[in-house]
Amino acid sequence: QQSYWQAAFDVIFDAFPQGASRRLGQVKYPLAIAFEQADSLSMHRRSDEDLMLDIVQRLYNENPDAIYELTKRMRTGLHSIAVLIGDMGGMTPSGWSDFCLRVIGDYPRLLQIRDNHERTPLHLFTLYLGDTAVGVRDYQVRETRKLVPGLEQVYHELLLTYPEAMMELDEYDLTPLDMVLHRRLSLKRGSKIYKNSPIIKMMKKNLRRGFSYWKARGEFRVSTRSFGKGDVTCEALGYMLTKVWEDIQSLLKENKVVVAGGLDSFCGNDDIKSTLCKECPEEAQKANLIESNMLELTVKLDEASTAMENSATV
Repeated sequence: QQSYWQAAFDVIFDAFPQGASRRLGQVKYPLAIAFEQADSLSMHRRSDEDLMLDIVQRLYNENPDAIYELTKRMRTGLHSIAVLIGDMGGMTPSGWSDFCLRVIGDYPRLLQIRDNHERTPLHLFTLYLGDTAVGVRDYQVRETRKLVPGLEQVYHELLLTYPEAMMELDEYDLTPLDMVLHRRLSLKRGSKIYKNSPIIKMMKKNLRRGFSYWKARGEFRVSTRSFGKGDVTCEALGYMLTKVWEDIQSLLKENKVVVAGGLDSFCGNDDIKSTLCKECPEEAQKANLIESNMLELTVKLDEASTAMENSATV
């Protein structure tokens, strides 16, 4: 049956691809309709051969701006993807997580939009992934509670691109961290499942790193990427890195982190860094130190988070 509908869609779309940009009267764009269907059937999305993923990607390729269209719950396409992946948890196919990362990269402003419950995509992803981590819904099985790389990649991208969402309250006055720490999760399936959940641990760890940490990491990435695209000069890059450096030093001091040393492999990691080292050696040295300090800071913050967890279980 799935292959039948796939073939039907292929025939219609190939003959009339501009249909992705058309709607009749108040009817939504096809992409928004597809998201609404996918959102309500997450248990059927757990396959790399999922036809809905192919349909959504082809519609998006033809009319990407339709991702902004709102549902009755005032959710964009990115909200729907966040719900979908959060609901699938450890059974999320790499295709869906890759598509989510692509949408965030194409339309970062989507991360600032709130739904009718004042929730950003980060709030929704945290909420649904938290429920999945402890198996709140009957159709969630042991595999959905596993932590797979795609989940943390999506979480990192949400935090890097719009860290301000960490501090924003939904209509119930909850931040994303409040959602993870909320006692309803431990009460649903028992405190043991909650405490041992790798998904819960991942979300706590990343959220406890704090807004300033993710903001600095995001700005560092923007500065190096801007250089890689040829958008900034060495001088401009140096100015951007100085600002990040000052923020990192403040975080290091605040968390009492002593930096051991630099990274020898910085220049050879990728094309952007290699070019940066050749054309802007002074700025490359500063970027090298920032990255090294950031690694030290990450270790310190994660150790503090682990200590907090251990003290809570005593």
